[in-house]
Amino acid sequence: MSNWEEIDSFHSPMEFNRFNRWIEQQIKKKLFIEIFDYKGRKDLKSSRYFKCCSSGEIWKLAEPDPGYFSGAWVLVEHSENKT
Repeated sequence: MSNWEEIDSFHSPMEFNRFNRWIEQQIKKKLFIEIFDYKGRKDLKSSRYFKCCSSGEIWKLAEPDPGYFSGAWVLVEHSENKT
């Protein structure tokens, strides 16, 4: 299990943008890898999927849809290699 926490709702577009910059840094540090074809999901234009390198968990970053949805960072798949 990782130390990452879900974000059910970003409070502002600025918070979402900061999180996007943060996740890009995590990729550069090799803590996450982006998954470009996660199980053939149709929401890939509005969502990005990532695998945590230490836990194997799969996370989804859903982009905001102004007026309807404020975006989210959620765990979508637990690791099969639980410690």
